Amino acid sequence: MARKRLRGSINQIRRRDENVFTMPRAARGKNKPKWVTLKTTGLKPNTKYKVMLDNHPGNQFEDITSFSKPMGKSVKNNTHREGNRGLTTYLKSDANGKLEIKTRPFGTDDATVSGTKSNGSKDFTKMWKFWHTRTQKNDLGRDKIKLIAYSSVNNPDSSNKIKTLKKTIAPPVVVEDGGTSTTVVNPPPRPEDALPPGIICDCLLPDVGMIDPIVPISTRSNYYQTFFIDALKVDGSDTVDLLDVVLYIRSKPIIKQNASGLANPGINISILQCESDGTPIITSRYAGSEVQLDYNQIKASPLATSGTVFTFKSPLRLKTNRFYAIAINLEDTNYALWMNQKGDLTLVDGVKTEERSQGSSKGHKGDVFYYDREKSKRKTAAASSWTPKNDLDIKFDVNIAEYTLSSVDVTLHNASYEFFNLSSTAATWEPGEEVYKVRTDELSNVYIAAGTNKIIGSNTNFTTLSDGDKLILTDNTDTTIQQVFTVDKSFAGSATIVYVEEYAERTIGGTSGSPAGTWFKSVVGEVEYYDYYFSNIRLSDSSVNYAQYDLDGNMRFAVGDTIKGIDSGTTGVIASYNPLPVSVFRSNWNAQLPPKFKPVTYYNLSEDLGAGIYKLHSNNKIFYLNAPNHIKDYAGWIISTSQEVDQANSGGTNFTGQMKSAEINLTYQYLGETDRSYSAPTIDLNEMDMVTHRWLINNDSTNEHLNKGNALTRHISTTLELGDGNNAEDIKVIMNAYRPRNTDIEVYAKIHNNADPDAFDDKQWTKLERTVGDDKFSKAGSLRDYKEMEFSFANTTATTLLSGTFTTTLNNNVITGFGHDLTNEITVDDVIKISSPLFPENYQLFAVDSFDNAAGTITLTENVSNNNIVGEGFEVSKLDAAQTAYRNPDNYNAVRYFNEAGSPYDTYNRVAIKIVLLASDRKLVPKVDDYRVIGVTA
Repeated sequence: MARKRLRGSINQIRRRDENVFTMPRAARGKNKPKWVTLKTTGLKPNTKYKVMLDNHPGNQFEDITSFSKPMGKSVKNNTHREGNRGLTTYLKSDANGKLEIKTRPFGTDDATVSGTKSNGSKDFTKMWKFWHTRTQKNDLGRDKIKLIAYSSVNNPDSSNKIKTLKKTIAPPVVVEDGGTSTTVVNPPPRPEDALPPGIICDCLLPDVGMIDPIVPISTRSNYYQTFFIDALKVDGSDTVDLLDVVLYIRSKPIIKQNASGLANPGINISILQCESDGTPIITSRYAGSEVQLDYNQIKASPLATSGTVFTFKSPLRLKTNRFYAIAINLEDTNYALWMNQKGDLTLVDGVKTEERSQGSSKGHKGDVFYYDREKSKRKTAAASSWTPKNDLDIKFDVNIAEYTLSSVDVTLHNASYEFFNLSSTAATWEPGEEVYKVRTDELSNVYIAAGTNKIIGSNTNFTTLSDGDKLILTDNTDTTIQQVFTVDKSFAGSATIVYVEEYAERTIGGTSGSPAGTWFKSVVGEVEYYDYYFSNIRLSDSSVNYAQYDLDGNMRFAVGDTIKGIDSGTTGVIASYNPLPVSVFRSNWNAQLPPKFKPVTYYNLSEDLGAGIYKLHSNNKIFYLNAPNHIKDYAGWIISTSQEVDQANSGGTNFTGQMKSAEINLTYQYLGETDRSYSAPTIDLNEMDMVTHRWLINNDSTNEHLNKGNALTRHISTTLELGDGNNAEDIKVIMNAYRPRNTDIEVYAKIHNNADPDAFDDKQWTKLERTVGDDKFSKAGSLRDYKEMEFSFANTTATTLLSGTFTTTLNNNVITGFGHDLTNEITVDDVIKISSPLFPENYQLFAVDSFDNAAGTITLTENVSNNNIVGEGFEVSKLDAAQTAYRNPDNYNAVRYFNEAGSPYDTYNRVAIKIVLLASDRKLVPKVDDYRVIGVTA
């Protein structure tokens, strides 16, 4: 007969039939987006702005202002928050045109758990509206945030989230030809040209799961100074690390009475890519290249002898033999830069000479460019949007790093996280909100004014506070007004005054003359993830630290504590710690390794020793930067920061001080000919993640013949349709698998004959017999030591022996028993097996049509037709799973199964495979690399 083949594969399996590298079903619908930070400059001073999500065509935007709030010094200018939780209707730039905000890029108020369904379960139908779990096609364009002037938006006070601009981005144009008018819609112009002034056009949202701060940006630049990095100047290195740019400022504007009207205007720079001919590319700014200096950080040099240094936050790695541009944005046009202008008298060491400059320096490859917006709008081949000034150079220096290197050793640890199971809680936790441990209020009273960072106390003693302590202040009149503050001891303070790092969003505590707000010191974290189904919460940036906990044993999150969200007001009780299990992890870093460096790496995680005690391993397993790292020999854990400090305090393990529960060590060995290099290994600390997975597995396959069994890890294939006339009589499953000792792999088949009226989904699974490879085991330490195994249908399935013996008659469907208890042992439609106790290979299976316990008879649905089981003293046993399949010895071993009504069917036309992985714990688990399913003849 024709043989059909089904190919499939399972990789690492997380739970049931789920792959570990996909979003688990239990996690879908609960991941709200975290806060994203925007730092903007170049806005119109003291101007109201709406925060808009660019997720609609044309000039429609989704208003997410109410999901945004000011940060840092911008709080001073934005203390107008309205509503019970202080929703924002607009955000206002400061006197320097700067604005710093946090926002969450989703725009529907009803994106939440919306009540219950008729069956009592929670209704998650609107959860798709969360940014992390979007599935609608029209939501895929939610990729930019824009700040739009309040006055440029129609109906800014409307409750409708979709807003339109007063100025159309692409207005239609009427063209007349021979008296005929045709309306032509212009193609969308460049965003920076089409939208109203002051709009931020390039705030791209990061990818899902990679929430990074948005870099500071500016709307335009005054000058673009290009330069060329020559590899010959740096020993032929392919890359260099830019440290800073130095500009020489001839004069500064007056602090307030200046052309811009800004108070303390500054200068901002960034680095752009260039075309091969040296022309700047305005849309290709390097991330991390933006530097903002305030007015008081800029140094004027009347004789061009000293410059203002714009230092990058981290070295900027650039390729050599290429042009780059310095985009210079002057916040006030009265800034004067030192320039090398053709015809000007030259300065040498600050002394003016009589020599006239010839313009751009001979030793410098590059030009000064101006961006011509009018030419850019015309977009003709002859009209370049860039105007080079070949007779001019801005005086500047570009400094690159020259490293003196030997081996470098770096040890990285897990960040401060808290993992809890909660009780007495709700689904209203907000992503990114601060969460604090509820403690008893201090007896003294406090006050802080909106937009300030000074807390005034009454009968207080703030001198006992330490730098970095977290304070929770609550208003005395409206207790929903709360804010977390961080003590800043760098300011002068007293027993009744303490300065904090944050600025108050609203006034708390009545008046300064009569402080009446409540306060207490506590520990704080931020909601990174909440699992509504299992009441699990994960907090990032935990403030718990060993020094504070050592002084006060209550300064950690402990089981039984009540925690509360500062924005949502949601509370919950910590029912237990929920450490993060790690079976395999992969690094997700922005790291660069030059060719002359060789990394030597290892990692260690914590092991659970029982009774709440953990030990950080020291076996130094090799860490692979670009491949999955499988934890071997032990089950790895990353525990809560609160547990870490408690381990250090309790002793008995190798936790000491602020020791963490996971570490990665990287030793870079320099293999160069000299000790000088122009590049070095780099790791961006702002872009570091360790993506972890765990194996959810057990060693219990009870009831796996049903659709719901006890095993935690299984894979179910798609259904293979053989078609009419292609009936298979047996099956062969061939697989390559990793099966170390003390683990197992079970394979099940679900079959269906086209003549069977039962639904395929309702059929039972039949456990297959391993025919090849039963004695083959993989080496535990070699994850790719795959062994080939084969599975087929067994001669019979698991049974339970009935009491007594039975007599059978050939070609008769009634058997008689002796010493039986039929009433308690069988039921109608059970499948029984009649076999010889002396020759167990002689057997036949039948469905029970009826039975008479008093007469001791069982009536079968078929006659006994096998001479080998005719006579007295035969055993009868009942199949544990009545509808599972077996080889039928009375039909040349073709597979047979009974349906729900007890009717037998030989052969099958339809099949699916289930693979069950079993292990006693997750430190050593089996896996299947590939498998094949073949329907065969018996």
